[in-house]
Amino acid sequence: MLRVLVPWNRWRIQKEVLEIRSSVIVSNHVSYLDPLLMIALFEKHKTIVKARFFRMPVFRKVVELSGYLPSASNGETSNRMVQQIEEMDAYLGSGGNLFVFPEGTRSRTGPWAG
Repeated sequence: MLRVLVPWNRWRIQKEVLEIRSSVIVSNHVSYLDPLLMIALFEKHKTIVKARFFRMPVFRKVVELSGYLPSASNGETSNRMVQQIEEMDAYLGSGGNLFVFPEGTRSRTGPWAG
């Protein structure tokens, strides 16, 4: 979609990055766009997202259908999180990637800066 919206932008993604499979990718991000761009690189991926997204009626369906995991393992999303974690070995073994954004929000500096 970005290639259509901003065709003057050049996208250079190393072949080695595109070939990453069966990995847990840990990253922080400075904008809402960063995670979207990262997951767009891979055909098969899951992401851990804030559990509050599973409480929003319309957005809940989007994150469920996308295979996202709630970040909280208690409350109404606990069964979903446990199920996804139990299936993670097979998922990663089949070439899927799991994205984890440990800060849980956007940050230019990160908790370790300073």
